[in-house]
Amino acid sequence: MSLDENISRLVDMGIETDIAKKALEETGNQLDAAINSIYSKNDPDPPNYNEAVQAKYNEENNFQHGNDSRNVELGSHMSAPIEIDDDLKNTLSKYKSYERAPIQLDDSDDNHESKMDYVNLDSSSGEGTGGNMMGWSSENMEDISAGEYNMLEDVPREKRLPNAPGVLIPLGSDTFEGYMAPVLMIFAQIPSLRDIILKHEFFNYGFSANWWKGQPCLPDSLALQEIQRLVAFLSYDSERAYATTKLLSDAISEIVGEGYESVFEFVSFLYKQLTDILSTTNCDFEKPLSKLFETKILSLTSEHQESHQCFTIEPSYFHSTVYGIMHRLFWGRDFSNIGKNRMIRPSDILTFVFDADGQNISGGYQLSQKFYPQIYTAPYEDLIKEKIKQLKALRKKSAEITSEMLRLRSFKGKKVNSMLEGTINYLERESKQKEDAKGQEKIDTNEEKVKESSENAGIAPNLSYSQAVNELTSIRDHINKTIKEDAMKLEQISKEQQIDIFDVEKILGTETESLEPWILAGIILNDQQFCVLSEHDHNIWRCYFFDGMNNYEYEEMPFQELQSQVRVYSKTTFERGMVLIYVRKSVFEAKSEPAKNTNLEKFIEKDNKQLETELQEYKKEHENIEQEDDMNISDKEAGEGDETQIGEDLID
Repeated sequence: MSLDENISRLVDMGIETDIAKKALEETGNQLDAAINSIYSKNDPDPPNYNEAVQAKYNEENNFQHGNDSRNVELGSHMSAPIEIDDDLKNTLSKYKSYERAPIQLDDSDDNHESKMDYVNLDSSSGEGTGGNMMGWSSENMEDISAGEYNMLEDVPREKRLPNAPGVLIPLGSDTFEGYMAPVLMIFAQIPSLRDIILKHEFFNYGFSANWWKGQPCLPDSLALQEIQRLVAFLSYDSERAYATTKLLSDAISEIVGEGYESVFEFVSFLYKQLTDILSTTNCDFEKPLSKLFETKILSLTSEHQESHQCFTIEPSYFHSTVYGIMHRLFWGRDFSNIGKNRMIRPSDILTFVFDADGQNISGGYQLSQKFYPQIYTAPYEDLIKEKIKQLKALRKKSAEITSEMLRLRSFKGKKVNSMLEGTINYLERESKQKEDAKGQEKIDTNEEKVKESSENAGIAPNLSYSQAVNELTSIRDHINKTIKEDAMKLEQISKEQQIDIFDVEKILGTETESLEPWILAGIILNDQQFCVLSEHDHNIWRCYFFDGMNNYEYEEMPFQELQSQVRVYSKTTFERGMVLIYVRKSVFEAKSEPAKNTNLEKFIEKDNKQLETELQEYKKEHENIEQEDDMNISDKEAGEGDETQIGEDLID
């Protein structure tokens, strides 16, 4: 067993944590030796076992497992599990906003170079950090170092590199636009949702050479037209590297209303607006959109069913895993609500919004590539119930054994083993003195003392010294043997208790063979950093880092490295939380060509021609500049030659 597990065993016996740790360290993590060491020393009196065991047992009957408010620094009140009857507006009113600051994902704890250093190019300071951007020239890098670079004016960079994905650029500095770009990029990778968005064909989408910078294509374009334009840019054969979301922001500005105070508010708004707009356009979209976005949850206490498009994770629900969080949301921290709230139908897209409220996750958050929401449905929650029942039975048994060990070790506040050893030693000394003693008076006095000692130890009177020593030794050995056996029982129980109630895949066992998982498809760390799962390789993530319209960096990262980065980020600088988007595996991996929208395809073709024209003009312009530079250099060299000749003539 590990040191922490043995410390927990000793703490269960009522021993102080510091004393338990010290004893285990001194005895090489040997549980029985540590127990003997603790009680053989002149430490404070042993605890009152009745009070200690009762307190521990009462606590365990409430069943706490994993991280909770007693051993992690959450700094928040205990929250109730999901209340189906909560009013959404009351829930939203609790959220707060924070000043934006670049998040530095420092992975120094993991002893490898970070690939997620935030690219911070401040034009006012002329300073910048971060690695070289993909495909940038030395001239561009000089502009960046001088704080003058603007990628929207970098014509060569407008051309998309081979096999590189299109990128949406949030021009604004507010949370709204900063989160809209990554959400749309993730949605564009979900074939069924992408096709619903593209399916409705408008007669006219207009055109503008600088639409991608935010120049209007139509006098009064609709929000759906601009959503389609961006999704078409991401999905069709566009040769452009990036486009801004400004036209979409302008199109929906009238329905945005007042600024949102939290990421959850905005994500909820975006999901609702998208589904409402698409459903209004075509009533046939209503059912597939509901399947994509609406998770049906039933509260058995109120017999009320509600739909949730995303889940907000407040600090009181924080845990290191997605299952730890969802267990608390559905069943409470003590699992008292298990069976009272359950999923009727999980949506194909499951979104979790972490509202950090300025708090980190103790130990960091461990990303999971797969998620089985079926565990929160009726057929499978019984597996969790059974595990909880087993754990409670084991903990009850552990408390009983611990109680017995405490009784054997202490009596009326005194250590039994020490008291027996003292009595045995005393009697052995007296026995020896008796043999050497002379005089009946001294013998009578000693025998009276023996009688008194025997009666105090519970031994029948009139025993000889040797008989008393033998009986007391037998009692001592029996107690030590029983304690050792109890310690072995506790160790075995501890092994049986190693049921991780949050290791759902292990609990499901072979059931996972017949269940379809949801896979992690996108992570939005903040309004300037996000990661999207590669549709070609599910172990590769495309990570983007923005500095408004000035600059962005794109890198590919294996999941293990991303997992490590997020763990460090969530335990150190998690003030603004993050958004996780899971998608049903079959929905995400469905292979199909984007839905045909002839007018949008024509728009992309026209934009590709426009881009080619711009590149040719840029190339021609720079060739002319280079020729002029060459001519100037030649003229200068010729002029210098003439001056040299004149000088020579003057000398002659």
